Amino acid sequence: MHPGMTHLLTEGKMAERLAASERERQVRSAGKSRPYTIDAVAVGGRIRRTLQRIGQGVRSAKVGAGA
Repeated sequence: MHPGMTHLLTEGKMAERLAASERERQVRSAGKSRPYTIDAVAVGGRIRRTLQRIGQGVRSAKVGAGA
């Protein structure tokens, strides 16, 4: 193969790789800019545990006040 042809093929391949890496960077940055999703199960569990602690505090306060 002619050296000039090899050089042209190499340049084309390098351009393809640069374009692919730029697309990958854009995909990664687009994923980072989106707001994260909220895990409803985890949030529900945290709310339930917090309410249970508040309820226990109220019940213990009533017992202590009546004594």
